Amino acid sequence: MAKTKKKPTPKPKPKPKPKPKKAKFKMPNYKFTAIKKKQYLKYLSEGHTRGASAAGVGVTAHTVLAHKEKDPQFADDCEIAELAAIKMVENCLVKNCMKGNPASIFFYLVNKSNGEWQHIQRIQTDMKIDAKGTFKVVWGDKLSGNKDKGE
Repeated sequence: MAKTKKKPTPKPKPKPKPKPKKAKFKMPNYKFTAIKKKQYLKYLSEGHTRGASAAGVGVTAHTVLAHKEKDPQFADDCEIAELAAIKMVENCLVKNCMKGNPASIFFYLVNKSNGEWQHIQRIQTDMKIDAKGTFKVVWGDKLSGNKDKGE
């Protein structure tokens, strides 16, 4: 008897996977509550930026701005908190001045002296050599444009 080869049975096609159902997205609670406002003000007073402070409490900077427009007391509190951060940095600057840090001293005098101290940077603008071989340098004040001749 001759053996007949059996034809392999075709494998059934895999069933298509059902499309996943869309998950219902539930918005998290981003309400800018009184507790979050207090924490936002704390972040501001520690020197964080407005955007970082807003992100720290889970809201956007736009949300904070909307609350400032609606609540003038909150807007005033934000300004006070930012001033507190500036004062903190200013106190560190003064401490560095008292330690003799020349950069801090210079910065403080230029910015806090009501115009008595000014940062004037001079740059070389022109050099002239005459027939005798001597030269003159004309310096210019970068801020005002005044010319000062030096030799």
